[in-house]
Amino acid sequence: MKTITLPYWGQIIGLVSKSNSTQVATQKTTKQDGRSLFITRQQQASTTVLYVLDQQGEQFSLSTTALPCAMQAITKIDDSTVIMIGDDGHLYQTDWQAKKVKKTSAQSLLDAPKNNNNDIAVP
Repeated sequence: MKTITLPYWGQIIGLVSKSNSTQVATQKTTKQDGRSLFITRQQQASTTVLYVLDQQGEQFSLSTTALPCAMQAITKIDDSTVIMIGDDGHLYQTDWQAKKVKKTSAQSLLDAPKNNNNDIAVP
């Protein structure tokens, strides 16, 4: 069994994957290609990145895309969209190419609602 080591920093806290499997009927071989995006939690990190792990057959590569802030979670919402929530409470979106990450929420999820009613009567 072949072992492959690719360097990254931090503890993986979220990962999404997408596989593309193609079969060649004449050769009866299966070629497995896929991509995984993952985020890590790092102690005292000055920069945060989104890791992109590509698999093409038996070849693997790891690249990064800069993030505007540390992320808390990552999920895919359909076959082409990946959503992350940042430490700042905003939602961020990218695609499987992960070349750009853009903020999609105008207001932080951490902000208190404007109609916060502290005078709730308890019977």
